Amino acid sequence: MTANNLFEFLFYEAAVHFSEIGKSEMALKVLKAGPGHFTFILYRPSVLTRYFQDWESTKGLTVGMMNVVISDENPKVFEVKNSAAEKGFGPAMYDIVMSYISPKFLMADRKDVSGAAQKVWKFMFDHRLAEYDTLLLPMAWDGTRLKTDVEDFEFLNLAYRLKKKLLIHTTLLMRDRQFFGNQMDKNRREEMLTILEEDAWSFFRDRMNVVE
Repeated sequence: MTANNLFEFLFYEAAVHFSEIGKSEMALKVLKAGPGHFTFILYRPSVLTRYFQDWESTKGLTVGMMNVVISDENPKVFEVKNSAAEKGFGPAMYDIVMSYISPKFLMADRKDVSGAAQKVWKFMFDHRLAEYDTLLLPMAWDGTRLKTDVEDFEFLNLAYRLKKKLLIHTTLLMRDRQFFGNQMDKNRREEMLTILEEDAWSFFRDRMNVVE
């Protein structure tokens, strides 16, 4: 596949799924683990409902997840610690999170960036850079910015912020509030939240075992 064909493929995937997210019943759960520490879960409420009706499978519940923390180096930047998404949803997941944390920036993990995550960051840098404000990251303790200083990895040496926030993240948050608000039983709500969080982390671990 040529570079141009790869770009067209990735762009098509992102465009299709942005549209799908907006028109679908997907929702966004934001969990606060502590000051400056959030977990974002893009999920399908209908799968969670069915699970509690027939106690079968949560397959397809989590669409994407991302765990971020405020950087120790810059309080204006969130650092991605863990992320995973269904095929084609990666770019959308990053933009949704950036819309939520705005006006702060988003940067890659200092220590480890998976192959799948590198593809998303590189796509943003190569083909969508005009849509973002960027911040050059300082050198890390070992004298490098991230895993390497070589030019090919320049896209990992920046923090990104959308110039124009997406409105879709507010729609997704509203769907989440409506879904959990409709669960009248407090114990059921708490149990649903536990299942959702467990599924998101299981989804992440499974994706990390996939060879790109």
